[in-house]
Amino acid sequence: MNNILIVFNILYSLNVILLSQYHSLNSFYFITKNKLIINEITDDIKDLYKWNNKNVTKHYWVDELNEKMQKNIDVINNEIIKNLGDEFENVRGMDEIYYSTNNNKNSDLSFVNTHTDGPLYYCSVYRGLIVLQGNKNTNTILDSNRKIYNLQKYDVLLFDYNNNLHYIETNNIYNDTNNRILIKLHYVKENNFNCGNMNVKYNKFARDLFNYNKYILNLSGKLMLFGQIINSFRVYFFYIYIGLYLLKKNKIIEKILILLSIIPLSHLYFIIYINYLM
Repeated sequence: MNNILIVFNILYSLNVILLSQYHSLNSFYFITKNKLIINEITDDIKDLYKWNNKNVTKHYWVDELNEKMQKNIDVINNEIIKNLGDEFENVRGMDEIYYSTNNNKNSDLSFVNTHTDGPLYYCSVYRGLIVLQGNKNTNTILDSNRKIYNLQKYDVLLFDYNNNLHYIETNNIYNDTNNRILIKLHYVKENNFNCGNMNVKYNKFARDLFNYNKYILNLSGKLMLFGQIINSFRVYFFYIYIGLYLLKKNKIIEKILILLSIIPLSHLYFIIYINYLM
């Protein structure tokens, strides 16, 4: 029975490693040509919502905004699709306005920890960050420290939602206390495996969990942060699992493999949960 469990986890680990690499998308950056539209959206956002607490992150779904704001965002959306190509389509159910905090704590820690935004490694989904207001002290770091962006107004950055390791880094070099205000738009490639709907379901699940732990880090929040680590470094965990299997020469390593089986099994259960049980 133990050998069956170990072999199953080896096969699952290989599946995750190969599909993560096959569906991985390259990040890219450009400056929008629609600056007047960005100015309009920024003015409307600031008029619509009066933010007084700079220590609280806020998220607003794009499909709940008024018609004018949605039409302006569609202009930016069309510009991005022209850059991506016709094989991509917008996933409106994931799109949001994001208002950052200058004080990362509780569930906001998920932004400063190295992470991927989603667990659906077999889906090719872009997340696009369109900047309405930047902060000189905040850097977005992609691809395991290889790409560093200090995003400012009119910047557009796209990266792999499910497979790109990234994090936010803050410092106090500049006298800039602005909260970052971003539009987050999303794009799925050819929508294989029903990836559009699956990522919408996961994104809303994650947002609800995030909001529940915004002011106090509950048990679910602690599990969320731990799960984020497991999911984000899944490929490395699975390489280690396979490596241990290849070195297996005694009962101690076999017991370690059985113990570590909780990682691929938990990951698989979560994928099944998102696809079939939510």
